[in-house]
Amino acid sequence: MGVVSLVSRTSSSLTTSWTTPTSSNGLITRYEVTFDPVRTEGLDVPTGGSSTITLSVSTPEMVLLATARQLQPATTYSTTLRAFTIGGVGTGSPVELTTDEAPPTGVQPPVVMGVSSRELTVTWAPPTVPNGVIVLYDLFVDDVIRFSGATNTTIVSGLLPFTEYALMLRACTGAGCANSSVSVGQTLPDAPMGLAPPTLTVLSPSSIFARWQFPTTPNGVITRFELRRILNAESAFSVVFNDVNFDLETTITGLVPNTNYTFQLLVFNTGGSTSSSLVQALTLQDIPDDISPPSVDTVSPTSLGVSWSPPGTPNGDIILYNLTLNGVVVFSSPTALSFTVPDLRPFTLYSLSIVACTVRGCGSSNESTARTLEDVPTGYVPPTVISVSPTEIVLEVNPVLAPNGIISYLLFVEGSFPSNSSLDEVMVERRRVAVSDPLPRRVLIGGLVPFTNYTLSLEISNSAGTLEGVPFDVETESTRK
Repeated sequence: MGVVSLVSRTSSSLTTSWTTPTSSNGLITRYEVTFDPVRTEGLDVPTGGSSTITLSVSTPEMVLLATARQLQPATTYSTTLRAFTIGGVGTGSPVELTTDEAPPTGVQPPVVMGVSSRELTVTWAPPTVPNGVIVLYDLFVDDVIRFSGATNTTIVSGLLPFTEYALMLRACTGAGCANSSVSVGQTLPDAPMGLAPPTLTVLSPSSIFARWQFPTTPNGVITRFELRRILNAESAFSVVFNDVNFDLETTITGLVPNTNYTFQLLVFNTGGSTSSSLVQALTLQDIPDDISPPSVDTVSPTSLGVSWSPPGTPNGDIILYNLTLNGVVVFSSPTALSFTVPDLRPFTLYSLSIVACTVRGCGSSNESTARTLEDVPTGYVPPTVISVSPTEIVLEVNPVLAPNGIISYLLFVEGSFPSNSSLDEVMVERRRVAVSDPLPRRVLIGGLVPFTNYTLSLEISNSAGTLEGVPFDVETESTRK
């Protein structure tokens, strides 16, 4: 039999030629060339579309050349030549001929097998019809090649959280490349980023208005905001607002005047949370409160040493203290906490209060009372002689002008007093007569000796001392007319 040889080939055709048999044993009427697929590159079995192709070449126009078309790329065909005579058929030895490769077909889109907030694990299957040996895969992520190689899996990193990415696979043989359709992969949410601290506006001594915005990089679906008031350096806090309705503002009330408050905003999504930097605001000052009444530390007849304490709740910076005495301001100072009030009246009850002021106004304490000490009475007024008889003197004792305390009056009468009822014997004595309040009061001095001179004096006393009046003389009348 003649020998079959390859003349030319493409990915879908084979052109063969052959020589005539060395011993034909008759007139050859025709030739048949059979192309039987035996294997396809990249596949375990020939492509399903491949089938045996038989070409018949007849005489007398026979040409020792035949072209098989519609073959499968990268497929090896067992090529067999048969020669026919009237007497029978002769079959040559098979020869294996292979078509050229072609770009693959049936490139499947990549599949996301694993996902995190910043990575996608992507895998893919070989093309259903590779049309040759796959030498390269290119994985496109949003039209940018993120992988080139011969393996069928890769991890795409450096992605953004909670973001959809378009994935496309390009598979290549030595003859060319083909693209898959586009699939979509989405990264998981991650903690939000770019959260600005809230904007604080002080409204009053007890309230602050807070407003905030969404983070610049949500990294997922925002589920809520939380506004915290930081309580101390150990990061203790209280939640003052928990926002699930995205109002993005709130008013914090019940605050203490003139107090520095620290706040922090947190934002949450399904991937986590993030917090803003700390921000502070100082509430407005207010009128002082919890002001204790002043205390009297030292007392004299004409002065009171007064002291006071700063307000228990100053509500601001104290800029002035006013000490009032019986409702009248007697001392003012921005810093002093004591004052001695001079020029007072002895043994007088005074009411005292302290007024503390901030820039917002003044608050007053309750009143306290204190009495100056007693002092020696002053302002002696001599008694008035009302009547005189042989044995009696009637005086009217007048009150002192300035008693300066709780006083008592003693009237002293010095002269001769009868030692018996007959008045024939007398003795010189200094007798004391108590005078009780209220004054003025008339005092009867009886049991006197007629036509006798008596020296009268008045002593006015309190705990501080005695005021002695100027002595004066009164003479009783004679019994003779």
